[in-house]
Amino acid sequence: MRILSTNLPKGLNGLEPVFEETARINQYDPIQDYLEQADLALSYRLESEPNNLDWAYALALSRVLQQDVEGAIAALKRVTQLDPQNPYAHAYLAFVYLYDWDGKDGENALKPALKINPTIPELQALSGIAALMQGNVFKAWSVIQGLEL
Repeated sequence: MRILSTNLPKGLNGLEPVFEETARINQYDPIQDYLEQADLALSYRLESEPNNLDWAYALALSRVLQQDVEGAIAALKRVTQLDPQNPYAHAYLAFVYLYDWDGKDGENALKPALKINPTIPELQALSGIAALMQGNVFKAWSVIQGLEL
């Protein structure tokens, strides 16, 4: 998990190898027990080294793969504290909020990312989704019109 998660700060380009390898691993462990083991080990390690960014990303990945929304949000909040200048860290947090149908917190999580780099199309798309989830159709339409697809 730690090695796979080193790709996460790269954004969309880093996600493809993570999910390709995860799919391969899941073929050999269909009950995905390795995720629970990784979660326990990484949580313990982060207690002794709370500022270790690699372990924080790995724990977040483990919790996302387990579909543990509350745990993933907590882990990604830690990631955004440790890696505040990485727009993708904020985008991951926003994505999990949106996955949980929480448009307001998703929008709030995106604000720092959009300040860092407002030209990333994925951030703009997430912003449009967050607006739509909150019933702001005009803002969502405006964002979608501005996307270069």
